[in-house]
Amino acid sequence: CAQAQLASPYVGGAIGDSDLGTGLRVFGGAAITNVFGWEAQLTSFGSETRFNNCKASAWALGGGGTARAPLSPVISVYGKAGLHYVKSRVTSCGFGNASDSDIEVGVGAGLLWNFSPKAALRVEFESIGGQGGDFISVGVQIPL
Repeated sequence: CAQAQLASPYVGGAIGDSDLGTGLRVFGGAAITNVFGWEAQLTSFGSETRFNNCKASAWALGGGGTARAPLSPVISVYGKAGLHYVKSRVTSCGFGNASDSDIEVGVGAGLLWNFSPKAALRVEFESIGGQGGDFISVGVQIPL
C-alpha cells in the first residue's frame, strides 16, 4: 500500500517571475521511491518589449529527475535536474523576426508544503539555460 502511494502521479501549475516578465508553468510527475522521482513540465517565460519595440518571448518543454527530503511531516525540500527544449523568439524589431531553439540543462530547488491531503503549495527557483531561463514561482501540486 505504501509503495502504491509513492508511485501515485501528480499534476500542478505555477505562476512566477522570469527574466522576461510573468511566466506560467504546468507540470506533472510521480515519485519512484520515497526520495527519487521524475517530473515533466511546460514553461512559458512570458514576453518583454525591449528597445526598438522588439518583443522577446521564450518557452521550454522538458523533464528530468527529482530528489526530495522531508523537513517535517508536511514540509519537504526538493531538487530537480533535467533536459529542456527551449524556444526563444524576437519579433517586430524593424529588422525582421528571429527565433532560436536549443536543448538546455535545467536545475531547480524548492519547498513543498502539503497543507492538505489533496493539495500542496510549491515555492521554486529553476534555471533553464538560454534567454529567459530563470524562473521563481509559486504553485499548487495536486495528487491524482
